[in-house]
Amino acid sequence: MSTNILLVGHGGFFNRGCEAIVRGTIDIIKDAMPDSIISLTSYEPDQDRSQIEREGIAVNQVIPARPCGERRYSFPWILQTLHRRLFYSTFSFHDYLSHSHYRDADIVISIGGDNFSDDYGGPKKFFDALRAARTCGAKTVIWGASIGPFKIPEEEQKWTEELRQVDLITVREAKTFEYLEGLGVGKNVKHVSDPAFLLPAHKPKAAIPLSEPGTTMRVGIGMSDLAMNWDQNQDADGYLQSFVRLCTYLCDTHDAEILFVPHVIKRSAHVNDLAICEEVARRVARADQCAVLPETLNACEMKYAISKCDYFIGARTHSTIASLSSAVPTISIGYSVKAWGINHDLLGHDQFVVDVTSMDAQTLIDRFKLLHEQGVDIRHRLQQSLPSVVERAHEAGQYLLQLI
Repeated sequence: MSTNILLVGHGGFFNRGCEAIVRGTIDIIKDAMPDSIISLTSYEPDQDRSQIEREGIAVNQVIPARPCGERRYSFPWILQTLHRRLFYSTFSFHDYLSHSHYRDADIVISIGGDNFSDDYGGPKKFFDALRAARTCGAKTVIWGASIGPFKIPEEEQKWTEELRQVDLITVREAKTFEYLEGLGVGKNVKHVSDPAFLLPAHKPKAAIPLSEPGTTMRVGIGMSDLAMNWDQNQDADGYLQSFVRLCTYLCDTHDAEILFVPHVIKRSAHVNDLAICEEVARRVARADQCAVLPETLNACEMKYAISKCDYFIGARTHSTIASLSSAVPTISIGYSVKAWGINHDLLGHDQFVVDVTSMDAQTLIDRFKLLHEQGVDIRHRLQQSLPSVVERAHEAGQYLLQLI
């Protein structure tokens, strides 16, 4: 009998990190449960559905994460409102509209990586969805996550109780595992790896800008609109100028080519890395040594381009997972526990994580000098670590099987 699995918490494939999580998650599930039927909720359902069909991604159904109800004050709306108040009064509006999908699911898995934190407005809606799914009879899972730390003690206590109700929590780094243990949440927690470590690298049909790998040093730089605006006390232009100075140093000192990687591309605030990649490239004096990856590349194609770099500096977590999983020496621009935790799991330390709140040009240059000096050793350590990281990612599928 097939297992019906509903993936929730996904933003959209415009975020190549979200795409990488979905692709890796599908590989894990299909490896453990080949006959499973997978549905995906999305905040960009039309765009995601088109890509899934075009690229043959093994998702059976794409469901809007913000379903529309009946027209306000119409007769169907009145019936809908009465039905919700009588039978689903504890559900949020969107969870009520999704209750039939929760009822049909055997397992509801909340993906997304770090939704269960204070970093993006708090985890309430994600906990609400899992609670609604359990009410409808589904098993619930938090998947490949970094969780917390929650800053307000009262909130931390509330979310701790919610975490205890989840049937399975898989965490992607030891720091989260230790944090949950400290909260007394342990019986339902397993340490795995981010599913994006399983993402394959596919050579794009379009040529990657710049010269052939091996002819000169190639440094990939993944800018982030989110990171640029993370610290309200920090000057956004100063953030850009720090990278301009880093690029100038790389061009002048190492005659390097710079490949800018926009990992999240959507034409709205805080989710358009392409614009700031293009802006930094425009400001670098030696513009002929800079190129920006086209926005048409999917996550697998972007990983291929990143894998051809000698070094990578990334402010989007899943761009750095693409580089680390390709054994490329990497500097991570960190703003939450995930950057420090993932680096520590792979390298045994976090000296190549730069805190975005205290980042400046000289810090980036100094850290790159250290990365360059230790490049051979770092590649070797990554190559040694990656087989166990990949194995841990696949173990998540076995934990899912135990729920059935």
